[in-house]
Amino acid sequence: MRKLKAVYLKTLQNQYEYRANWLPDLPLTIGAVGKIDEGVFQPFTTLEKLDILVESASRNGEKLDFKSNNSISVEFKAEGSTNAAFKSITSGEAGFLVKFGKEQSIFLKTTSPTYRRIQNLETVEQRILDLYDQGKWKEDYVFISEVVEVGSGTVLISQEGSSEVEIKATANLGNGEADIADAGMGLKIMSSRGVGTEIVGSEGMTPLYKVRGIKGTGLLGRIHVGFRGGVKAVDETDGSSFDEVPFTEEEAEM
Repeated sequence: MRKLKAVYLKTLQNQYEYRANWLPDLPLTIGAVGKIDEGVFQPFTTLEKLDILVESASRNGEKLDFKSNNSISVEFKAEGSTNAAFKSITSGEAGFLVKFGKEQSIFLKTTSPTYRRIQNLETVEQRILDLYDQGKWKEDYVFISEVVEVGSGTVLISQEGSSEVEIKATANLGNGEADIADAGMGLKIMSSRGVGTEIVGSEGMTPLYKVRGIKGTGLLGRIHVGFRGGVKAVDETDGSSFDEVPFTEEEAEM
């Protein structure tokens, strides 16, 4: 499972330029404060609880629809139809058959996402610098500055080179493969072989997010020179003492 996690986090960072949430169906919110542990954000408080006001802005985006390679196929079976490839879903039932031809392959599909971010970022970061000077913000703290929220979604990761999963739908399917992400379809795994991660039609997912930290501290310490002895250092490139913390392979090995 640890290897699948590292592959998932790296692949989605490269694909979307956001950190991937692990596990993908765990909730995340902007303004959460925590640490990165083995590539995973571990929250323990919020900016609000630290008396830092967060103002948010949002926009809608296109559905997340990702297959990590061409070995992944999805077959759709309507209610009342027959398909010999389906072994666990009867002719009177509707559903999907997802096949993987390679190990560590990723299938991700969601409903339309909402991109939510902290709007008053400059003010928030100045307040964090004040807390840092007071010894109330530690060097390895980071905060979530942006999240990608979806109504529901499905994430499947193969563990073996030849694997598959059959997913039954209890509601009428009208949109073909797109319905495999919809929690309203009453999706249920009927059989599975060689699939290590199975999240199907999960509601309220936050699959992607961004975190920021103080330059020269924590995970950013290897990249930037920032704080030293309580002095607020400013990076010459953008005038900010903060930077986004992208996922790196080294994190999964820490």
